[in-house]
This record gives sequence, C-alpha cells and structure tokens, in this order.
Amino acid sequence: MTIISKDNDVFTVIVRMSVGPQHMAELLKAHTKTIPVMQKLPGFLSLSSHKTHDDTQLIVYFQWQSQKDHENCMSNPVWQEPGNNDVMRMKEEGIINMDISTCDVFVAVGDSSSQDAEVINDHA
Repeated sequence: MTIISKDNDVFTVIVRMSVGPQHMAELLKAHTKTIPVMQKLPGFLSLSSHKTHDDTQLIVYFQWQSQKDHENCMSNPVWQEPGNNDVMRMKEEGIINMDISTCDVFVAVGDSSSQDAEVINDHA
C-alpha cells in the first residue's frame, strides 16, 4: 500500500506518460501487464496509477526501498522478454511521451490528520 509521508523513508518515482486519447486503452493494457513483473523485483514497495479524465495522461507513483532498487529495476533483463515492456515500445514508436521524476515528500496532509501541515524547511 502506498503511504505518502514526509517521515516515510522510501525512494519515490513519478512517471508521467502523455498519449493521444485514442491510445489510452493500449497504454493501460501495456502498463497493467508490467505490474506483476515489477511486484516481484527486489525493493518494490508500491505503485498507484492515475488516469486523467480526458484520457491524455497516465501518472504512476512508485515507491522503492532505495534508489538502487529503482535503478536495478530499470536495468533488469526481465524487461527484454517479449510482452514485458510494451510501454517502452510505445515510447520508442512515438505513441507516448514519458517524463520520469524522482521526488522527496515536501508536505503530506490527509483527511485523518488532526495536525496542520508541517513544511520541511530544509528544501528552501
């Protein structure tokens, strides 16, 4: 389960994929096929996928135990096996644009929180 907290010691990766609405179903199918593969990789903690209402973006929020685990995922030979990397094929064919960012949590406020948001000042 994804836990977003400034105190959560995880490595966060956010992937934003932009696509024409006519290709969203193909992207969702390709992305869904990667999930069981990814879940088996060392250091995988969670992912949450978000599709925009206009069917032009898929945003995926990953959590890994460490940066090294994420890097190992990206270079893992499992992605060379047929069918395991249709998302990257779509990128190479120009069907999708992809932006990958690594992040630290700056502020996290939830419905169950009774405290005001605490801003981490060391990023200023």
